[in-house]
Amino acid sequence: MGPDPEPKASAWGINIGETMFRKLCSIGAAFGVCASSSANPPRPVPIKPDFAINLYHELAKGDGNVFFSPISIQSALAMTSEGARGETAKQMAGVIQIGDSKAFSQMLSEIQRAPVKDQPRMTLTIANAIWAQEAYPFDPAYVALVRKQFAAEARGLDFAQSEASRQIINKWVEDKTNNKIKDLIAQGMITQDTRMVLTNAVYFNADWASQFKDYATTDAPFMLSGPDAGGKSKTVKMMRQVNKYGYADAGTHHVVSLRYAGSDQAMVLMVPKKVNGLAKVEASLTPASLSKALSGLASRKIDLSMPRFKIEQSAALGDVLKKMGMELPFDGEKADFSGMTTAEKLSISAVVHKAFCKVDENGTEAAAATAVLMEATSAPPMEEEKPLEIRADRPFLFAIVDLSSQAVLFMGRVADPGE
Repeated sequence: MGPDPEPKASAWGINIGETMFRKLCSIGAAFGVCASSSANPPRPVPIKPDFAINLYHELAKGDGNVFFSPISIQSALAMTSEGARGETAKQMAGVIQIGDSKAFSQMLSEIQRAPVKDQPRMTLTIANAIWAQEAYPFDPAYVALVRKQFAAEARGLDFAQSEASRQIINKWVEDKTNNKIKDLIAQGMITQDTRMVLTNAVYFNADWASQFKDYATTDAPFMLSGPDAGGKSKTVKMMRQVNKYGYADAGTHHVVSLRYAGSDQAMVLMVPKKVNGLAKVEASLTPASLSKALSGLASRKIDLSMPRFKIEQSAALGDVLKKMGMELPFDGEKADFSGMTTAEKLSISAVVHKAFCKVDENGTEAAAATAVLMEATSAPPMEEEKPLEIRADRPFLFAIVDLSSQAVLFMGRVADPGE
């Protein structure tokens, strides 16, 4: 048999009472970050880091690198939760921890800044879209709400042409993430029973406010972790710079904030004081401890060494989200998504996530993608003459944070710098 003909990707109006779905997919794709063209941009509503930290502890139970975008996953689930009701809605709210969804979506809008010509590289873009099965009725109020509140595009697809539909949505994700997130939706995930896909895309590309000099980068050992590491190290490209950074002493580890040029975003490093201290750092990491560290950053002169690194990760999040307390949305009999449609019962069948991050002397490029598939069933500045030496030559944690709102855009663990 030849390939399925490509389905038409049509735009909808708000009045879409003719359209219906049986199976709903929510896809969140990658985010990014952009510089402000306004001298005094509005201050975003603060968002608790609870979801980011709780999810990190679940994903970090294994060995190796970890990287994900909390805000991408929260956004995809937030759009989905707008159609949830009763206990299903309560469980989703309790896990994603965004508070008022209108304030959350406003925060997403406010932290985005359009790139400014002739200014340092700084891009944060957030895009949303709804893809629905043509000719099936669903609640137009739900679609209108998601379109307005999350600035979501609305498209129609014939999911009976599953492979062609998959390619269209994946191409949208690739375009929105500068081709960093590919094949978000794997073959077989979309079937003729699929009725809706919600996509959220994030792309981040930013220069350091103070860039590392190429000539200061040298080959140096990086201690590896994990049961097979056995105290071994590998040679990596270690960047070095002496500068003033935001700093906090968290007891088991150093917290260092590296600002990005022209923005409120920063990479926050959490470097163990001991070479084998990663486990204690992770054990001490709580929403309160991260918020305290971010609030207590003080300027300090630091001799900082950190590796170039590149991480690409993908994960199925369904079981993880259930462990975190979101069981009902996956229950085909008990899930209540009647805010989306009363024509059929819907439940989440899978949640998948992809993320990419590359760090070098110039700055950071990062992207992430999340897919949620639903189906029908039956302090004061410190000054020192001598800089504090901090060497990230051992496994460490990091987060890309919007300091004005404390929103965690990306988070991860570097166990092996890769490139």
